[in-house]
Amino acid sequence: MSTLNPASPGDSLPTILFVDDEEKTRKHFKRLFQRQFNILLAEDGIEAFKVFQESIDEIGVIITDQRMPNETGTEFLAKTALLKPGAVRILSTAYAEVEAAIDSVNKGGVYRYITKPWEVTELEVTLTRAIELYQLQHERDELVKQKMTSLQNLAASERIHSLAALAVFQNSGLRHSSRALQTLVQLADQPSAHGPASVGQEPDWQETYRHHRHFLDVAKALLPRDLASAATPEPNQLVAAATVLQEVCATDNRFQWHESENRGIAWPGPAEVVTPIALRLFEGFGAILSQTDLVTSRETEHGVEISLSSLSLQHGLQALVSPDFPDGPEKNRCLQVTAAFLQWAHHGGTMEILPNPSSRTVSLRLGLSSPGNVTDPWETLAADLVANDLFWQRHIG
Repeated sequence: MSTLNPASPGDSLPTILFVDDEEKTRKHFKRLFQRQFNILLAEDGIEAFKVFQESIDEIGVIITDQRMPNETGTEFLAKTALLKPGAVRILSTAYAEVEAAIDSVNKGGVYRYITKPWEVTELEVTLTRAIELYQLQHERDELVKQKMTSLQNLAASERIHSLAALAVFQNSGLRHSSRALQTLVQLADQPSAHGPASVGQEPDWQETYRHHRHFLDVAKALLPRDLASAATPEPNQLVAAATVLQEVCATDNRFQWHESENRGIAWPGPAEVVTPIALRLFEGFGAILSQTDLVTSRETEHGVEISLSSLSLQHGLQALVSPDFPDGPEKNRCLQVTAAFLQWAHHGGTMEILPNPSSRTVSLRLGLSSPGNVTDPWETLAADLVANDLFWQRHIG
């Protein structure tokens, strides 16, 4: 029969379930440890499983004999593991069964085994450590549960924040501006593999939202006044991307064009329209990069790629991710590259980030889509929400 010891100093501790088919052994175990621990007793695996189910919340440690009628100790422990994996399991065995006990430790998730006859002091230490292990695991699980609850609440709030950001972006008169801003934030984080970005303390979401709304408004002021109605690349005309970028690279000796076997990538629109858009993008990079940085451009089988220093980008874009960044030349240069990204995105430009942590560079795969392709407004809304979710994930938490 199962018995619970009377109230004792160990009432706040998890309960130990001790299982052995010998009554004398059960009484001996209880007499030895009832002052230190809460103890439940059972005479075989069948009774023990009933006791375990009735007191599953209180039981933290299970110690069972291996050789018992009806089922073995390892079979009983396997059943309890399914219901409460966090319970600490100990196998008691004779010297002749040590090999099987070791196998149960290695394969069955048993905490450890003890041999009969017990060495009382060693057994007491084992039980104490088992109780401590269970308590630590329980505390860890509670912390994880709390963290998961917080993350779920955060996920729900991020959708609201994304809608708020979307309202600003969609009302700005610039197409795809949210994607441009999100790309810039990701670029500002590229050196994270070599250490945290020096952007100060993370702001709360309201402060971040206000900051980026203001930042976007200021960046818009640097764009051409007629941007919303400016001529956009015609879908029925094509210009070789290499021709555009060779001309752009000729404006600054820091920009280099590398010839490659992959040629023939074309962008929609005449060169006189596409080139100024690309030129403004490179001028923006030039504003935030150092005089010793190199920007290389080349055609690959996947598209046009430009490579530049991720460390210089992180430094040059600090004003974008730091809400209290002071006004001055550095902020103005950051606004200049932001405006260039907004213009590229507005005209259908795409930007795919390709990090190169080993060389501390980052590559951008540039594309230009046809403005004649009209997408469903709900698809656009969904795409912008996804982009904004990534954007806010960097700033909330």
